[in-house]
Amino acid sequence: MSSFNLIQENWIPVLRDGPVTERTGLLNCIREAHNISGIYHDSPLVIMSLFRLLLGILHRVYPVNDINAWSNLYNTGRFSADAIEKYFEKWKHRFFLFDELYPFYQMADHPAGDRTNTINKLTIHRAAGNNAVYNDHSYNAKNEAMPAADAALYLLVSQAFYPSGLGSKTISFQHSPFTAPMITFLRGENLFTTLLLNMVVETGFLNHGDDMPSWENPNPSKVETETSFSGYIDYLTHHSKLIKLIPSNDSNNIRVEKVCIAQGRGLPKNLTDPFGTYRIDENLGLVPIKIRPEKQLWRDYNSLINLSVTGSKMRPPLNIIQAALLKEEDIVSKGSTFSMLCGGISTDKAKILLWRLDQLPLPLNLLGDQDFINLCNLAIEHAESNSKKLYSFTRRMIQELIKYEGNEADKDEVKKLLSSFSAESYFWSALETNFKEFVITCADNPEEEDAALINWQKSCDRALSDCREIVERAVIGSPRGPKAIAKANYFYED
Repeated sequence: MSSFNLIQENWIPVLRDGPVTERTGLLNCIREAHNISGIYHDSPLVIMSLFRLLLGILHRVYPVNDINAWSNLYNTGRFSADAIEKYFEKWKHRFFLFDELYPFYQMADHPAGDRTNTINKLTIHRAAGNNAVYNDHSYNAKNEAMPAADAALYLLVSQAFYPSGLGSKTISFQHSPFTAPMITFLRGENLFTTLLLNMVVETGFLNHGDDMPSWENPNPSKVETETSFSGYIDYLTHHSKLIKLIPSNDSNNIRVEKVCIAQGRGLPKNLTDPFGTYRIDENLGLVPIKIRPEKQLWRDYNSLINLSVTGSKMRPPLNIIQAALLKEEDIVSKGSTFSMLCGGISTDKAKILLWRLDQLPLPLNLLGDQDFINLCNLAIEHAESNSKKLYSFTRRMIQELIKYEGNEADKDEVKKLLSSFSAESYFWSALETNFKEFVITCADNPEEEDAALINWQKSCDRALSDCREIVERAVIGSPRGPKAIAKANYFYED
């Protein structure tokens, strides 16, 4: 029996005018996108996975094969209600979350048979099984049933973000499309603009004539050895994992307790995602810029906006490259300021260490501006220099603190204490708001760029001083504390 149709059921969390989220279905989400502020969820993985699904639908219903088609759609200010209504009416039978033949984004005849896992297997942003997510105390034993609406969200997350490694003693997973690189989506003044800014014309995928979303394909669930794609829509909607949700028997309150999961379709070795950022390596080609626990995402800002072809060692996300083209063609105003939603997961094999989502300003007048990029390099270099000073000071202080009878401090013990102080983490966190203000000031008042740089450098120096004071206060009360601080100050270079 078919139930919970994603076209009509309220499951997508959106914001309209106020701060309170509401749930809506696929039809209203797209039809009313111009009246929706955006998609919101506690987990950024849900937000980015929903973007991926919505883009797969939009590229099918509103094809943008060139910049002129993109411009025409942009100028309408909304997605045609007639087009999306007709599409969903035709394919309504393939959007049931629970269906005997074609459950949405799943495999009905699952190879795992009766071997099931708890639904927590799909909540990869929480600590469960192999997932050692920082500051999360979830665990498998809870085994709480999940409402169908939430199960649909985490189904999308698993198709987009599931990490590689051993899923069990007998199952090994390859990573999903969004697992490896830092992912960047552009955000506009409403959901319509947001989605359209991420409808990339030049995706790098060839259309082999049979490109279609997985729900239109009579055989969407392919094995891991099948790594070719018929086109971009096929890539956006393919089943990277073979999943089957096991619902409860209560038709009035459908919940999901169990799930079957296995490896699905694999990825080609050298595939690059349009929304990823990559470093150009002479030997390895395009190497993804990854989420790292110790590094805030804004520190890679120049990697995102540097569009120079000559001598560039980076490949920015294609939606940002397209935004620069839209600016140059006067399709989008040069004075527009959008946001970049940069995020993803940091993994250690099958373990997810953390997830992150940062929102960074993207003034179009700075996009590709080499003078600003050079200025931004100077700004980040000053912060990097102060970070190194803080590290050296803290390390020297710890070495002096744990010396014993003239013997050198144990290196492993020094490393452990350095990590526990988290001085550099405090330093970089303190600067994020200042960096965003620096960017906005340079965009709004280009003639004040030098002053903005000086203010930024002062902010970096204050952050360094504050973090040193925090470190000193942490040890001043110990017997060897004052001497350790004095020694560290002696070697400190201002």
